[in-house]
Amino acid sequence: MSADNNKVIRLNKVAKELNVGIHTIVEYLGKKGKKIDPSPNTKIDLDTYNLLSKAFLSEKKQKGENNKLFCN
Repeated sequence: MSADNNKVIRLNKVAKELNVGIHTIVEYLGKKGKKIDPSPNTKIDLDTYNLLSKAFLSEKKQKGENNKLFCN
């Protein structure tokens, strides 16, 4: 098992990166059968991050497009 498989990311960082609220993430994971603490400091594993990344990909793309508009 590689070190990347053990990587954990804080919930607040994931929420910012994916451009969604922590509450939205907690609700989504609850529907998928994964119960997590709604604290911003909760750590999630790489598998959970990948699940969220796929689910909220459109929000992440929108954030990137918005950043381009304001940076130019």
